[in-house]
Amino acid sequence: LGRPPFRTNTQHRVVLLPEHPEQTPSSNPCLRPYTELPDFSAIGEADCYYGLGQLLMEYESAVCSMEDKMEAGEKDWAALMETIEAPFLAMESAWNTVNLLNITTDKLDMDRFQQLMRRADRALLTRYGSRTIHSTISGSGLTSVEGEEARLLDKYVLEYKNQGYELPEKKYLALNAQWMKRLSEAQRDARFKVTMATQRFRHVLRDPAVVREFPVDLLRAMSLDSSQPAKGPWSVTLHPYVYRRFLQYCPDRRLRWNAFTADRSRGSSSNDVYLNVAGHVKDIRQHRLDQASTLGYYNYAEMSLASKMAGSVENVQSMLGSLLGPARTAQQLELAALQQYADSRGFDDTIREFDVPFFRRKQARTVFGVEEEEVRDFFPLPRVLAGIFSLLEEHFGLQFELVEEQGSGAWSQEVSLYRVKEGEQVLDRKSVV
Repeated sequence: LGRPPFRTNTQHRVVLLPEHPEQTPSSNPCLRPYTELPDFSAIGEADCYYGLGQLLMEYESAVCSMEDKMEAGEKDWAALMETIEAPFLAMESAWNTVNLLNITTDKLDMDRFQQLMRRADRALLTRYGSRTIHSTISGSGLTSVEGEEARLLDKYVLEYKNQGYELPEKKYLALNAQWMKRLSEAQRDARFKVTMATQRFRHVLRDPAVVREFPVDLLRAMSLDSSQPAKGPWSVTLHPYVYRRFLQYCPDRRLRWNAFTADRSRGSSSNDVYLNVAGHVKDIRQHRLDQASTLGYYNYAEMSLASKMAGSVENVQSMLGSLLGPARTAQQLELAALQQYADSRGFDDTIREFDVPFFRRKQARTVFGVEEEEVRDFFPLPRVLAGIFSLLEEHFGLQFELVEEQGSGAWSQEVSLYRVKEGEQVLDRKSVV
């Protein structure tokens, strides 16, 4: 992250602040305390950038305060963690709010949001980028380390190991200046080329007979004029929703094959030699192996699973091995039944991957008399929400209360905001949907 492998005295640290007035909860709704519900309707683009930016700096400052306490001789692990807990929760809560607005609205400029996301990632990594913190947690003088605090300490130790802080200086520099940098560049280039290949594919349909059975929402997504979905032309793209639904409803096998091939060949030289990612994928695998080997792991999979619930590669392989037999048997039976159904409908070839969604939809309609679009009428949103809330209350004791008070609005009138309670206790913003 641009820091030297061994940090200098923290008292000589310089922090550059942006040139804008200090934000407060009264002037910026994005800074509302994380124990309260956000007022999404009042949050604008500037509030997101300035508010979250300020919280990111406050969190980094809290990490520096934690370092200062360690250098002053503080050994109480629980007390040290309290230094950054409140700033972290405030930053995390604001980040969740900003990210939700980015997903559900067009308030945020995408380029600026990507910069903000990278800025947040850097801020979150500051707690794993300090020689002072590493030397403290790697020692044996910490106190109040038990239960949850012990698990948290183990996480810090593992993260610092994976950052290379247990390596000699020469290997640390090689890891961060070579393998990690090259890995990041290869991943960036591969993502860019796959995204370009995804956006480049577009097939225009002009024959109304092809889209005769298409549902209205799919036609609206494909039509050049969404206000007139029945009026062509219609564009087939590799957008996940359009692509998945197109394979289900398109009666022309050649068109299904065309879309399927375009999706599967993204990043291959057979599709576009300039968007070929084979070299980048090879580099990613090699640099991940170099990274893992430098840190003392056998391979990247072992390194990745060290911080996950699975625990080890052997556990994952054992689980997959136990599932393989039953899954393969069920797959063969389902494909045989689907092939038999297709044959009965006049299909005179072997079912391929791009045929499965189409005939599976047809089979469900014929055998069970069920059409996916008709099922929606039996599951209106109020009924589905009531069922979900009842299930959560029965199993977890959670109650959902519709929020209607002033100053806690959603970003749209079509969106409802709920307060989550457990008995008489109101859960914090991280638990609000």
